Amino acid sequence: TIDGGHIAEQASRNSVYQQSIHPGSVFALAIAPGRQKAIYAATDAGIFKTEDGGESWSDASVSLPDRRVRTLLLDPTNPRLLYAGTGDLGAGGGLFRSTDAGQSWLKTGIENQWVLSLGFDPRDSRRLYAGTERAVFQSPDAGVTWTSLRADATSRYVLSLAVSPDSSRVYGGTEGNGVFALHVSQ
Repeated sequence: TIDGGHIAEQASRNSVYQQSIHPGSVFALAIAPGRQKAIYAATDAGIFKTEDGGESWSDASVSLPDRRVRTLLLDPTNPRLLYAGTGDLGAGGGLFRSTDAGQSWLKTGIENQWVLSLGFDPRDSRRLYAGTERAVFQSPDAGVTWTSLRADATSRYVLSLAVSPDSSRVYGGTEGNGVFALHVSQ
């Protein structure tokens, strides 16, 4: 740890954190930039948020229509702007955006797909990438519009995304098809 083990020690003593959030799966965690005690947890029952480093949690997804949240992404320059990728069997899924730290949510252009992973362009946080059950999508405008970058058998069920430091490639980790790289134009 960066604090000499204090946080790990505290987490061990207080191992009920997950139960105080939700007793099911936690798919992703995100820490608000510049606010180390503001943490979001994506679960199969919605998004939960703490402002005190985990001592107490509140529901940050009351208005989110699909509560099976698979992935979260916080804008590195704006701690109130976050994205939630949703989806599960029997639920359409999609990508949602909040500009008020999770109090309200709006649909983006990706609907009726499981959104399993999200990433930012390291040079421009308005350029987003979303890995879904069907393809990888790119948005140049903070999620307002989306285009498909790849939709073939190797880019299905994209569970993780990483963008190269020079923003020229997007790497995707898949369920059962390994890792692939896409060249992207700016």
